[in-house]
This record gives sequence, structure tokens and C-alpha cells, in this order.
Amino acid sequence: MLRSASGRAFIAFCEDAVREATLERLRLSGRPGDRWAHAPEYIEKLLSETRDQGFAFRDPDFGGSFDQSRMGEDDKRDSMGVPIRLGNHVPGAINITWSRRVFTREKAVQVFAAPLLDAAEQIARKL
Repeated sequence: MLRSASGRAFIAFCEDAVREATLERLRLSGRPGDRWAHAPEYIEKLLSETRDQGFAFRDPDFGGSFDQSRMGEDDKRDSMGVPIRLGNHVPGAINITWSRRVFTREKAVQVFAAPLLDAAEQIARKL
């Protein structure tokens, strides 16, 4: 949840009770990929940045494996995630993934952010 773009988008915009329950579950997991659940400063920064942008990127060290760093496994991709919002309720998130050889994050924001946010709004309207 804290490493993927869609997980970050979900956790940043979901209801407080859902967020706290999810973070508590991650703290109990013991998996290396869930270690950030034990770092309140990291979580606050992640939530703030994601809310300010309206979307999330995957963790820069996430290379496709939830438990290994990018040095251990690198799929050479990046992702942007957007919450599907029904008021304060977030039933899910959508994301787009691209090759880092093709798009930088800056270029991806220019190309994908507005259409992805629009798609999430359209989905929400139909729910």
C-alpha cells in the first residue's frame, strides 16, 4: 500500500478510520515492503504530497517487488495512481504504468495526470 502508486492514492484519500486500520495492519505484517508503516514522518509526508498533487507516484525505490528495493528487482517502470472518490469514501484507485525509458515523471504528469483524474471522476459519477 505504501510503495505502489494506487496504494498511495487510496491511503491518502480514504476515510480516516480505513487509513488507520490499514496502517495498523501493515505495521503487524513484518514484511520488508511494509516497513514504512512504522515511520509516521514518512507517512505524513507521503499523505501531504499525494493530497497536494491529487495523485501519487510509486515509491522511487519500488521496482516491482513489494519486498525488495529497486536494486534487487527493477521492472524499469513508473506509475501514477488516482483515487476514485465518492465524497470521503474511496472504493478504489486507478493507475497508469509506463516505461521510465519513455517518460520521465515530469512528462508523465503533463501527459497522464489530467486524463487519469478525469477518468477517476467519470468512474465515480457512474458508481
